[in-house]
Amino acid sequence: MKALVYTGTRRIEIQNLPEPCLGPQDAIVAVSAVGICGSELEAYLGMSRKRVPPLVMGHEFAGTVYALGDSVKGFALGERVVVQPLLNCGSCPECTSGRTNICRNRKLLSIELPGGYAEYAAVPASALFRLPNGVPFEIGSLAEPLANAVHILERANYKILEKLVVLGGGTIGALVLMLARAVGIEHIALVEPNECRRAKLALLGSEIAVDPRDANSLRTVVEWSGGGADVVVDASGAAQARKFAVECAAPNGTVILVGQGSPSSDADHRDILTKELNIRGSYAYTNDDFLRAIELLRMRKIDPEGISRTVPMDDGPKVFADLASGNASDIKVVMIPRW
Repeated sequence: MKALVYTGTRRIEIQNLPEPCLGPQDAIVAVSAVGICGSELEAYLGMSRKRVPPLVMGHEFAGTVYALGDSVKGFALGERVVVQPLLNCGSCPECTSGRTNICRNRKLLSIELPGGYAEYAAVPASALFRLPNGVPFEIGSLAEPLANAVHILERANYKILEKLVVLGGGTIGALVLMLARAVGIEHIALVEPNECRRAKLALLGSEIAVDPRDANSLRTVVEWSGGGADVVVDASGAAQARKFAVECAAPNGTVILVGQGSPSSDADHRDILTKELNIRGSYAYTNDDFLRAIELLRMRKIDPEGISRTVPMDDGPKVFADLASGNASDIKVVMIPRW
């Protein structure tokens, strides 16, 4: 089979690989669409300790069931599926309490196991979720990042949220913004340095869209929120963004940390103490979050077509180089195998 293989810093190559082996509890998925995640771009740039080349990345993918192991029940060949790539053990205290996203023994397709940047991918059958008829594969592949957004808003206690600030207009930030609008949050500010992204997301629901490089950006956001936002979501992972988040949150507000780009923070912890801020991490999603994301796509409560474009997978090396340049205005790129 053909696959895109991450072979080293700024190197992704099209290679011919053997088809994956099928275990008794596994399924092989014929990949129909796979998204490029920011974490995989970080690996391409040599910024990931977890993704070690050579590696077939890709953890946001949908397709059809190509083969089933002897022990697999409940699925049929040819069924349309989307893959939940965060694999859990099911038996640790976190799993048994429903918090499968922080399983002590978790593994992620595209890190510990090969992912979906290929014609075929072998996955545990427990990772398969049915993709409803009428949801195109390229939209279904976005169930994974949308599940992140579902989990983030749950962590933010969105039902009592009035004013939300989203830092970072990449895929996760954009989907948080779109989902917040879909659940009735009217007052949303976006902070994003890329002009094209700001313009796109202003049309999709942000009341204001601010460039953080503007010297008055913090004042603009604080004045817009009337003294500070109820919730600030840092989807960028930049150290300076975490500082911005703490400074623009209201007293007793909540800061949700999502982006993992930087291991450190520029925030003044005295601001956290004196404003009694609630600092919460949000990591990935549970199976329930993933199911809700699929349902949101089925009901068309979220329309990701406004933030995504599709490209042939064999253009992958060029697309990664473009994204790494920092000049691309894409929010989400989804690759379609057309070998």
